[in-house]
Parts: sequence; C-alpha cells; structure tokens
Amino acid sequence: TKRIEYLALGSQSQRERRKREVDEIIEKAEMEVSSFQTLAAYKLFGAALYWAEGNKSNGCGIANSDPHLILFMTQWFRRIFGVSSAQMTAHLNIYPQQNEKELKYFWSNLTGIPLENFGKSFIKPLNKGYKKNTLYYGTCKVRIQKGTDLRIRIFGWVKGMLRELDPQVELAQRKWEKLREVPRPINLIAK
Repeated sequence: TKRIEYLALGSQSQRERRKREVDEIIEKAEMEVSSFQTLAAYKLFGAALYWAEGNKSNGCGIANSDPHLILFMTQWFRRIFGVSSAQMTAHLNIYPQQNEKELKYFWSNLTGIPLENFGKSFIKPLNKGYKKNTLYYGTCKVRIQKGTDLRIRIFGWVKGMLRELDPQVELAQRKWEKLREVPRPINLIAK
C-alpha cells in the first residue's frame, strides 16, 4: 500500500519540485533587473515593447490584455514623451458575457485614462469552439492623440539599436529576393 501511495505521489511531487525550481529562477532573475537603472534602459525597454505590441501604422498606440504591459506603457508615454492622460484614448475588445462598464472602470482606474476617453468597445461574436484562454479584462487598446510623430521616433530608436544588423539582413533579403515575387491573391468574392 505504501509503495502504491508513493507511486501515486510521484508526478505530484515532481510538479511541486519543478514549481520550486521555477520560483527560484524567477526570484533570481527579478533581483538581476530589480529596476531600471537608467533612463536610457527604461526608454529602450518601452521602445522594444512598442516594437512588439504597438501600432506599426496609423498613429501611436498599443494593445494588449496584460494589465502590467498596458500600465507600463501608459506610464512610459507619460514619462518619455510627456503625454497626459487627457491625450490618451482607449478602446476595449471584450466578450459578450463580460461587463463592459466594469471593464472600462478597471482600465480607467489602472491607467488613469479618463472614462470619457474610452470609445465604443468591440464585442467579439460568440464562436462555436471552446476558447481556452479567457481574457478576464478583455484587450485594451491605448492610443495617443496626434501621436504619429511619436511612433516614428520610437521606430527610429529601434532602427538605431538594430543598425548593426542591417548588412546581414540586407544580404539575406537579396539572396532570397524571389520570396517577394509571390503574386497577391485575387479576391473572387463580389461585394
């Protein structure tokens, strides 16, 4: 009976051991970068997040479901560019079963963006499939009014950081130029 009990606990004890290992790795990593030591590091961290998650065209904005990321970026826009909360607008993408009013209050409270700066939310239609990752707070898209020049400046910083990679990328692109020759699909469905 004891052997069976130990065997049954095997996978559970492995999970607990791995969880402790992961917690230790995270704790050590947090201590390595406990805070931004310089304004330059802070600026570049925000630029990298914007490069990954921000608008690539049409003004300056970022969308994500992670409250940490949205809060960081709203604070980053304020600190790096002097953007006020009044200059920010927000829109939510939510599910039909979520409470739009409460979610607007949540994001407004978190970011400091006034409720009156929240536009109409997009409510995702129900689908037949089972969605595994529930976005409890929806997705928040924050935009900076008249922010096109800010976006261009951010991508200038990114380009500056990646400049030394340009020759390698250009060489690969020349070598694989044929990939750009793929014809665009034709939309045969008449509107």
